[in-house]
Amino acid sequence: KGGDWHRELMAYLEANLEYLREFLQQHIPGMHLVQPEATYLAWVDCSGLGLSPTALKQLFGEARVDVDQGDTYGVEGERFVRINIACPRQILETALDRLRITIDSRSEQAGNN
Repeated sequence: KGGDWHRELMAYLEANLEYLREFLQQHIPGMHLVQPEATYLAWVDCSGLGLSPTALKQLFGEARVDVDQGDTYGVEGERFVRINIACPRQILETALDRLRITIDSRSEQAGNN
């Protein structure tokens, strides 16, 4: 009985995933999406930002974006974060905009020093 709802949900999640992928490609090239196999939790490789695991945690804290830090899952995940895309698009957009603004602000500050 829930077939229509399930199809709509899957389409919504796919659209959020694609939004995340495109946003990162366009605005935060130091981060890239690792294609998930069957989940609404997207692994994002942040190694291109060149930050230590501690600095990465600070970045997301400063941006006020709550993610699961990859190091929770082992040393291999130190420069990864896990982002939940099973949310309204506006929440995803706001989180990514905050992150972009924080990264841009840090870049500007580094350039002024």
